[in-house]
Amino acid sequence: MNEILNFSARFFTPDNLYLDWFTAVLLFFIGVYCMAGARNMLRTLLGMEISSKGCMFALLSAGYTIGNIDFAQAIIMIMIGIEVVIVAVGLGLIIRSYAQKGNLDVLDLKNLRG
Repeated sequence: MNEILNFSARFFTPDNLYLDWFTAVLLFFIGVYCMAGARNMLRTLLGMEISSKGCMFALLSAGYTIGNIDFAQAIIMIMIGIEVVIVAVGLGLIIRSYAQKGNLDVLDLKNLRG
């Protein structure tokens, strides 16, 4: 456990803070690009996951910056719990759509009837 704490103490330093924010923004925009540029439902779900990880990393970095890392970690745990539910429902919809249509193209969902 001390090794993990020593690593975080070395990684989250004021000298590396610009690198933390750069990484968070980069992850977020990679996820947004994945969501916007893909017609495949699985890639869209993966892009949402990547962008949410960028948001979590930014929240962790902000918590360290203001000195309230415990609160940031608690919020991140809640976000992970919500994310698990979203992924489970999304994968269920993807599996059902693949069973009916035979592909994962988003444009094939236009003909759904409620």
